Amino acid sequence: MALPNLNALWGPNNTRTVQDRSLLRVYLDLPASDEAMVHLSTQMNSVASVDPPSVAQVQAWLDEILTLEQTGADEVDSGTAHLGNATSYEGLAPGKTLTRDDKLSQAKTLQWDTSLDKVKYEFGSSPRATAQGQREERISVLKQRITTALNLRVSGAGGMGGGVLIRG
Repeated sequence: MALPNLNALWGPNNTRTVQDRSLLRVYLDLPASDEAMVHLSTQMNSVASVDPPSVAQVQAWLDEILTLEQTGADEVDSGTAHLGNATSYEGLAPGKTLTRDDKLSQAKTLQWDTSLDKVKYEFGSSPRATAQGQREERISVLKQRITTALNLRVSGAGGMGGGVLIRG
């Protein structure tokens, strides 16, 4: 079954349009079925006809989700993901190095301040207290806004079958 063409507001060329529809399907946990994709396309076209500015808003939310996901992936790759979980930090800024002269604390009798070499992290106890928890919460809010903007309701998300699309 061929999918309906999407309104030109979803993108000046098919690249953005196809990417948006695919991302929406994944983020809304919809199955890759003809029925779900046709309904999603219909709702996307409806939004473009009824409220054209909403198309740009939905695209901005999709872009924000992609950015949040990429930020988390970059932190994992660089080995700094755990630092975002700290609720309190004491010590030298991560990545900054001090020279021996930076640690000099007295002029006549040389004394070296080693307190700057110490690091202290405190971590929150709830998932929301972490950077990743905040990202996940924001992504969840954005997905809900997209679902509402497209007049879609998704039920029973999860598992291999994905969510069940309920007509709004």
